[in-house]
Order: sequence, then C-alpha cells, then structure tokens
Amino acid sequence: MGFGLPLALLGLVAIGVPIAIHLMRNRDLPRVVLPTVALLGRASAESRQKLRLRDRVLLSLRALALLALALGVADPYVVTRAAFDDGRRSSLAIVLDDSMSMYATDGEQGRRIDDARELVLATLDALPEDSEAVLVLAGRPARVVVTRDAGVEAARHALRLLPDASARGTDLAAAVDQARRALAGARFERRLMVVSDFAAHASASSVAWPERGIEVALRRVGPDAQAEPDVHNAAVVDARGAIDPTLPDQRSVQIVAHGLRGPTSVEVRGPDGAVLAEASVGEGLATGDALRHTLHVPAQPTPFATVRLAGADDVLPLDDVRAIMLEPPSAIRVLLVDGDPHPTPTRDEVAWFARALDTSSAGQGRTLRHRIVDPDRLAREELTEVDVVVLANTTPSGTVAARLAAWVRAGGGLLVTGGERLEERALMARLGELLPAHVEASRQVPEAEQALTRPEGSPLPSLEPTRARRIHPLDPRPGAEVLAHAGGIPVLVRGRAGEGQVAILGTTLDDAATDLPYFPAYVALATELTRGLAGATREGVRSVDAGSPVSAPPSAREIRLPSDERVPVRGATAFRETDAPGIYRWLDGEGEVVGRFLVHAPGEESDLQPAALPELRSEGDTASRAGRTRRPIGRWFFLLAGALLFAAGAWRERRRPAP
Repeated sequence: MGFGLPLALLGLVAIGVPIAIHLMRNRDLPRVVLPTVALLGRASAESRQKLRLRDRVLLSLRALALLALALGVADPYVVTRAAFDDGRRSSLAIVLDDSMSMYATDGEQGRRIDDARELVLATLDALPEDSEAVLVLAGRPARVVVTRDAGVEAARHALRLLPDASARGTDLAAAVDQARRALAGARFERRLMVVSDFAAHASASSVAWPERGIEVALRRVGPDAQAEPDVHNAAVVDARGAIDPTLPDQRSVQIVAHGLRGPTSVEVRGPDGAVLAEASVGEGLATGDALRHTLHVPAQPTPFATVRLAGADDVLPLDDVRAIMLEPPSAIRVLLVDGDPHPTPTRDEVAWFARALDTSSAGQGRTLRHRIVDPDRLAREELTEVDVVVLANTTPSGTVAARLAAWVRAGGGLLVTGGERLEERALMARLGELLPAHVEASRQVPEAEQALTRPEGSPLPSLEPTRARRIHPLDPRPGAEVLAHAGGIPVLVRGRAGEGQVAILGTTLDDAATDLPYFPAYVALATELTRGLAGATREGVRSVDAGSPVSAPPSAREIRLPSDERVPVRGATAFRETDAPGIYRWLDGEGEVVGRFLVHAPGEESDLQPAALPELRSEGDTASRAGRTRRPIGRWFFLLAGALLFAAGAWRERRRPAP
C-alpha cells in the first residue's frame, strides 16, 4: 500500500486530542475523607468502574475515527497487477501472448505462461456481471478464440485449453489489431489488456496501439527490462542435413547453437530415437557467441532426424530440439499452360508466376521446377511426369479435360486461373465435377471492393494491400476451402477431387486484372499454393512454422505428434495443432506412415531478453507504470471514519443516566 499525499499523515497527531481530554477529565483531585460520605464511596465504586470502561471505549472509537480520517486524506492506494478491477462494467479485449518465449521458466516463479494465465483469470473474475470479454492469442498466427458474444466463462474455458508446449512466434501487432476490431460495437466501456513477457523480439514499440476510445493496460510476466536479468537459454537455432560428396554413405549435419555455457553434449537421433552421432561442444566458447559444428551420420532408410542439446540446463527446453531432413527432398514438377502467349517472354500470361517459383526459397521444402507450354502442346504432355498443372487463362478441350480429371483423381494437383480467354460455360461443362466452385462470368469490381483479403485461418500469407480490378466470382461447393476474397466475394477456392487437389483463382496470374504480382505476397502465394496442390504424399515432406495449418493426405486417418501421441484426422479439414516442434507423421488406417512434415521453432523466440514497455498515448493509459495499477482506497477509510464516529455517538448516548 502507498499514499498519494503522504504529508497528510501529519494529521495523525490529532489522535492525541481525545487522549488529552480523557486524561484531563480523569486526573486525580485532592482527597478529603468525610465520614458522612464514606458509605456513598463504597456504594458507587462499582458504578465508577463501569464508567471508566465506557470512557475507554469512547476514547478508542474517537481515536480510530481520527486515524481513519487522516489515512483517507493521505490518498491511500494499493498496487495491483490485475487490470480494470474498479467494478465498472466493461467490454474487455484480452491479448494473451502464447508464443514460445512465454513457456520459459523464471526460477521459483514457474513458467511465464502459467503466470499470465493466472493474471488473466484474476482479471476476468474482477469483471462485473454482464461484462463482455474477448480473448485473442498473440502466437503467430494471431487468432480470436473467444468473441464478445461468447461470454466470460468461454474465455475461462479457452484458457484451460492452452497447450502444454508451443513453439509459435510472436505477432503482437496482428493480435492488437484483431482485438481492436473485435471491440467494434461494444456495449460498454472499451478496454484492452495485453499480457506478454514483452521480449525484445516482440517489437511492442512498433505496434499500432489504440490512441482514442480504448483504455489500454500492459501487463508483463517475467523479468523487467530495468532489472538486467541474466537469462540463460541454450538453443539450436538452425540445423540442416546435406549429402557429403566425399562420404557417399554418410550425411553431414550442420548445427548452429546459441547460449551455450561450457561443454554441452549435442546429439543427432533417428526417427526411432536411436543416437546416430554425438559430440561435446562449447569448450572455451565465450558466452553469447554462436556455435557452428558439423556432425556426420550414416545414411538412413528414412531421411529424418532430430538434433538435440542433451542435458542443457536452461529456462526454455522447447528450442533444445530441432527436426531436420538428412538429405534434400526431390523437386516438385510444375507444368505452366500459358493461355495468352506473347512474343516477349516477360509479358506472357505465366511470366510473373514462373519468376515467383524461381525466386522461392529452396530451404522451405522441395525445389519448384517448372516448364511452360501452350494449350495445344498440353494434349501431348505425359502427365505422370508432372506434380502440378496450372491452366492460366485457358479452357482445355474435352479430351484434355478428361485426361486431367483422371490424373487429378489419381493424386495430381490442378490450378485454374481466370482471364479474358477463359470460357466459363465450357470449363464447367468439361471440368465442373472436378472444380471446388462454380465459376461465373468475369466482371469489373467497384474500386471500394477491390481489396484482396484472406479469411481467418487461411494457410496463405497476408494479401494486403493488393487489389483485383476484375474477377470471376466463385460459388464454393460444400466442403471447399475459401482461401481469399475480393470485396467479400470468394476469389480463391481449393478442394479435393479423389486423391488430388484442385484450386481456382478468379483473377489473372499476371497484372492484367490485379496488382498482386507487384507485391512480395505474390511470391509466397505462388509458392505455398503450388506446394499445397502437390499434396503431402507426393511432396514427401514439408517444413512449416509452428501453428501453421497442414492439409492431410487423402489416405490419412491419424497423425502422430512429436510426443508420440496419436490424434484422429477429422475429415478434409487442415490439421492446426502444430504448436510443438518436431516430426509429425500421417498414418493410414493400418498405422503405416503415408506422409511427414516438420515443425520448426522460430529462432528469434530463443532470445528472451526483455524490452522496455512502450510509452502509450491512449486514454486511461496504465502502461507507463511498469505494468501495474494503483487502486485508490481512500473512500473506504472515510466510510470507516464515519462509521466509527456514529458508533462513538451512540455509545455516548448510552452512557448518559436516565432522567
């Protein structure tokens, strides 16, 4: 507890006034013994004792009343971490950071995520009845897990369902933006609380914090930036397997580790847990230096392994393990069918798309190799040598369409894109049963509705600020997945057809009807869309960030997590429980592995150094007080003083003799 006006405590000397009056009234006078009153003294002795007790009670009540008044004038307060517990009904949005750094352990205080959960629960418990609560998780990708209409109890339930481990990155900016939008139309006073360790990699200072209409409170869990904590965290921030030409029967594993203190054992383990290679590293390494080391392991029938720091005693075990492939996977073969060839190759219909595939990072999975053909040549192509076919602004003939349909149902991937040469009716007549959406005639899009956006949960990258001027509106079929909109109209839809997948893009691949090719999102869109259409069983393996949704192979019935737990695959929906790093295995009905993918922890999450809280300019800003709030309690002292004075008056009236 503290005092806003500590000088007012000088008023405590006023307590001496009733004490002095009491002593003056009860001071002894000279005694004169008269025989006539001796009997009266003995008769009134008991009465004087009762009066003396009543005087002491009255003195105590008056002294306590003055004490309460003095404390109330001194503006007392208590410091609390729970935000917005002032009793006012609120529409509260809570942003909870569930990234990997929040799973670090801070000595006897336990894990940061557990501390954060208790803090959020305390805040929810302090909300008056009928308040609204929104819960947004800030681990990448940020997502709203409880909306305003779900109720406070739904937020408590969601907190209980947080995973025991998560290797997600941090996306405070997107989480705060989603929380702000979730408060639109709120019934009560709008408030926002953000609970995080505010590590340096979270970049809280670059977040677009609300400045008007929303009261903001920031709550830090973990060490404070001013404390200069010595946070020890060893981590494998990168590991890669490669074929060594000088040792054809072995594979080299290149390891990069940070935060080692003294000699540490590093191991490479196979899928069955057997140690393939190990070494003691870090001898003489200065604190803070990166370790780079190469191990050699025998070639394995299944080219998957994990690199592990064995016995590393640090605060975050999640980043001590990293899944790798011991050798690069083969390439995905893409056939680009150019529906609008041009004498200048750079102005072809598929030119932008081809360059995007060329510039995609080979470290993010299989290499993308492509060939470009015209529609007439497609009839002579051997589709069994292709993984993905892209029909760009063209309609296949009936014979070619029949071949494509059979090839897709056998496991191929098909992308159909719009344009002036696309004949909607002919396309639906020849490939309608294969397509995940009905394709309508192209139309101009009003300028206010041209923005391309992705729905929440889409596996594609953000499309902002791209636009589409002309589109083919799509009407998705039941079970199809909408990956992007233009002004609220589905413009990119994906679905299954037999063992393969088909996607429709309701605009062009070039810049004729959209400015998408001019933005970096185009490369990521082309890459991720092509890899997704290749399919997990044909692609072999994918490396994804923690929290990314992954589509299951058609024959998968279960998925085996890195912890060896098995989870049933529910229909054709993407698997989203990819929080833990490691190797994930798709299993068929017989328990056989039909596909794998790797989940990596982002390297920046291993840096646990805290940053200073940002200085906000929002209404009711409570961030500048190191994540703590002063709650005034002076009114309770005034009420107590009034109650004591009332009790003193009643006691005084009681002691008066009856007339």
